[in-house]
Amino acid sequence: MAHSPSFPHVLKVLRYRLDMIFGMGLPAQLGLLAVTAGTAATLGGVVFSLLLSDPDNADAAGLPRSLDGGILDGLWWAARRVLDPGATENDYAAAWQLLLLSLCLTLVGMALFGTLIALVSTHVGQRLRILEQGTGPVMEEDHVLVLGHGRRARAVIRRVLETGPRKVVVLADDDPQEIRAALAATIPRKDLRRVVIRRGRPSLPSDLERVNVAHAGRVVVMAADRSETDPVANDIEVIKTLAALSAVDWPDNRRPPMAAEVVDVDDLEVAKVAGNYQVPVLTTGDVISKLIVQCARQPGLSQVFSAVFGSTEVTLHLVAEPTLANRPMAEAMRSYTDSIPLGVCDVLELDDREILIPDINPPDGRVIEPQERVILLGPPKAAPIGSPRPAPEITLPDVPEGGPRTARNIVILGWNKNIPAILSNFDEHMRDGGETGGSVTLVGNPPPETMAELIATDLPRPPQNLALTFLNRPWLRRRHLVDLVADADTVVLLSDQSGGIEDPDARVIMGLILLDSLAAAGQAHPDLHVVAEMVDGSNARLMERRVGGTLRPELIVSPDVVSLLLIRIAENNILRVIVTEFLSAKGQEIYLKPAKAYVHAGEAVDFSGLMDRARARSEIALGLALHRENAPPEILINPPRGTLYTLNKADRVIVVALDIKWRTG
Repeated sequence: MAHSPSFPHVLKVLRYRLDMIFGMGLPAQLGLLAVTAGTAATLGGVVFSLLLSDPDNADAAGLPRSLDGGILDGLWWAARRVLDPGATENDYAAAWQLLLLSLCLTLVGMALFGTLIALVSTHVGQRLRILEQGTGPVMEEDHVLVLGHGRRARAVIRRVLETGPRKVVVLADDDPQEIRAALAATIPRKDLRRVVIRRGRPSLPSDLERVNVAHAGRVVVMAADRSETDPVANDIEVIKTLAALSAVDWPDNRRPPMAAEVVDVDDLEVAKVAGNYQVPVLTTGDVISKLIVQCARQPGLSQVFSAVFGSTEVTLHLVAEPTLANRPMAEAMRSYTDSIPLGVCDVLELDDREILIPDINPPDGRVIEPQERVILLGPPKAAPIGSPRPAPEITLPDVPEGGPRTARNIVILGWNKNIPAILSNFDEHMRDGGETGGSVTLVGNPPPETMAELIATDLPRPPQNLALTFLNRPWLRRRHLVDLVADADTVVLLSDQSGGIEDPDARVIMGLILLDSLAAAGQAHPDLHVVAEMVDGSNARLMERRVGGTLRPELIVSPDVVSLLLIRIAENNILRVIVTEFLSAKGQEIYLKPAKAYVHAGEAVDFSGLMDRARARSEIALGLALHRENAPPEILINPPRGTLYTLNKADRVIVVALDIKWRTG
């Protein structure tokens, strides 16, 4: 036989139902309050209509009677008592039963009003916590989505804000307030308003959906800065994120342009597979290492690199030119009035992905196939192709051929994870360039035996053309630095990250000042060239102003280089292929060659003439590096064709070339 529920049980069930309603969020909570207020007003109105006819209430002038003297007046009276506690003063002359009813309705109204205030306050507090913790959804569209956070990610954000009006959305598993504080140190407040920060893991599909990845205009995946000794720890989240992105259901199959970075070159292939070979992946440590070595061999290359790949006025793009089909490359080189053809590229479609097969700086007789596109360096909107200029007769100056700047006695000051790649690149350039062997002295914090062990572990093979020496010296002491650089023709200062240093650039700045002092005092090699890696652009600008009288160091801000390339690669995949080619010891490279190899003394020539003369040397002219006394060189990439230049012996012609048999002297 069923038992009727007891009163305590009914209260428990009622409390449970109330808890369920309150757990459904603010709309359900407000609805419950409205139902409670309406029920109280209705019951109170019914009772009021019954009590209104009591003779004891006849003299109460404050009681409403003008509507119908019954239920309608009762509902109005009860509703006012629930919503307005001050309305009870109108019941002063009423009977005690009506006064008691008025008091009960007023108490119910006060309880409901207090609950309403608590609910709204709680909801506002929750929204503030969501904003603070960065867990709310993002409703932006066509935004730049940066997945991950670190020093390089902040450089990407800063560069995006500098180059366009787009919103930037950051998704990272870090405290949003800390991210915003770090960004505020280098980004103006007006630009920081365009940054939306959300906390979450980029490799989780639910978090990607929360930042509206499906409607992003561009996606950049950044490696973490978690470990200096274990690069895999920095890359694992990138690989997982690329796998998550490959599973996104893109609306209308519209996949936004993407780019990703990995720290360790050994993780490159895994990252490509994780992204189904559809996301360009940049190995940042490899790029920085190659750029450091190239700058050690060619002073001024870092400025050229930034001008070629970082300018908004000159960009790289692929162009289909049907009129050039089945015509030789020589005609294409003379057919553009405001752009520079760097070569051609075949684009293959394979399993929903593009495969780019470029041919940079091909021979003049190389015929352009109909399906191939021209690789152009020029303004974003290039002028239409015209008829090829007539082939000029060229007489080049008779200058001896040689090689690039010799970097044989190299000293590396500081220690970071890129040293094995730097050594490998120095060794490769010496082998492939036909240079005699050299020596590298590494001076860092780890003990010499630890440095030797780390190098032996990370190098793919022992150096064939480099003699390595490992030293643990306090090289920021002048007496030690004099001995270390006495015979060096090249000094590389690395942003030292070996000891958890708060400001990795501090030692680099001190080292640059000391080296400048040694050069001024004649205590260094007369042709000493210094390449310095930094992680803070403001420090680099400081040293550009401070150092420059005696030394002109090559300053490489690694996060800025990485951010520049990632943003450009996300826009145009061909850039990744070209960067790889230009930085390779076996490919086409950018050189700053002496002007005397192209023009006779006192001769005036425009850039079209320089392009023709470079072509006569199987090279492609990109621009000029004009040197003026007591001033940094002026880099002109793709200058106007009509301007005449009279170049002196210090000026350089910037070219793309395969051979390295030239001399800078």
